[in-house]
Amino acid sequence: MSTRLTCTLLCSVSLLCLLLFVRSHPVLAQAPAAHPKSSWQPSRSGENGIAANPAHSVAQLLPCPEQARTFKALSRAYAEGHVPSQSEMNGTWVPIGLWLYRDSRPDLNCAGIRRGAVLEWVIFARGYSLDVNALGTYRQKPAVELGPEGDLTFSIDWLGDTNPVFRCRLSRSGSLVCLGDAYYNGVELKKMPVRCEPLPTTASPHTAQSCIARLANRRSGP
Repeated sequence: MSTRLTCTLLCSVSLLCLLLFVRSHPVLAQAPAAHPKSSWQPSRSGENGIAANPAHSVAQLLPCPEQARTFKALSRAYAEGHVPSQSEMNGTWVPIGLWLYRDSRPDLNCAGIRRGAVLEWVIFARGYSLDVNALGTYRQKPAVELGPEGDLTFSIDWLGDTNPVFRCRLSRSGSLVCLGDAYYNGVELKKMPVRCEPLPTTASPHTAQSCIARLANRRSGP
């Protein structure tokens, strides 16, 4: 009994000394703080400094003074337009207005429909030869035809069940107005210079690039 009592007393004394020591050193009494969650995410930017694409489109309402703001106005601009010649098509076209459906709220942005700084679509045109670079799909060269209604027609593969066919005319203001089917019922595009992030040498020729609008006094190109 005396040995057990002695051990109990020694353990109690040791524990008391340890508690007194910890209380005299407050830093030791604190639990290690968890690392705070950071909102920063590494960007996959290249030498041009273009950040990674945001995951989803965002609503935009920054129209040009002369551009269509309703689907009715867009349809009227199409009706009053004409088939663009090959020389009129030459250049880089960027959507400034998008109607997913006729009765949906459009996205309008005079500086180009974008996700963050990255443009949703860019169409590089050399006459009637188109190179479509768009987020959410691969880079593609759709066939262009002169439609029976006096317009240019082409289709873009959005990796869905159906691909919308666009019928386009050049409006009086110089924009390219396109009416579509299935979805993307209406698109208005205007020419503007862009800058695209270079792709790695190992990338597929169908890999889409991140492109942003740039100052008009700089040389444009894909």
